Amino acid sequence: MYRQPPVPPQPSGPMTRAPDGSFVFQNLEPKHRPKATWALTFTIVVASVLGEEFPALKEQFDILPSAVRAGEWWRLVTGALLHGGYLHLAANAYFGWSIGARVERYIGAWRLLVITAVAMLASGLAVTFFSEIPAVGFSGVLYGWLASWLAFHLTPRFPGLRLSGPQRSAYLQLLGANLLLSLLPGISLLAHAGGFVAGFAAAYVLGQKR
Repeated sequence: MYRQPPVPPQPSGPMTRAPDGSFVFQNLEPKHRPKATWALTFTIVVASVLGEEFPALKEQFDILPSAVRAGEWWRLVTGALLHGGYLHLAANAYFGWSIGARVERYIGAWRLLVITAVAMLASGLAVTFFSEIPAVGFSGVLYGWLASWLAFHLTPRFPGLRLSGPQRSAYLQLLGANLLLSLLPGISLLAHAGGFVAGFAAAYVLGQKR
């Protein structure tokens, strides 16, 4: 008696069967619009322009370590929204959109905002407790976003952020270039490191399966 061979089960997750019978990755389309990235970019532009036009305002809201330790905790947030000139702002706005929008399209706005908050606070606290030099800028958050992409690559929940081939090479080059920039005079390595470590940790938790 002829028995039909069993059909092998289709794999779960982002795989599909190709015409030749092999399994291949599906084209994973983003599910979300980068609304949070747009809002955050708009916010840092407005805040930074005000800070440039009214320097006294910047002095009241930058991350001044002694002032934060004295109880002015709001500086951890406001200082991240200000920048040290229009070139600094332009670089962070461009880099932030390039990374933030890509990540948010796969993970959604609220998860990106969680990573943003964690990276922002960790970045500011690193400056507060390990430096006496005032700091401004969204860079700590941007490093958190950059680190989150790496964390999502290592976790199973968002396969659309997996890095492979040329994309992995481009990411590593971007990461290396930014780490080198962190060593330049006038740039806060502490802020970048704090945001990177915190962003990676937050994303690693969010990237686990339900």
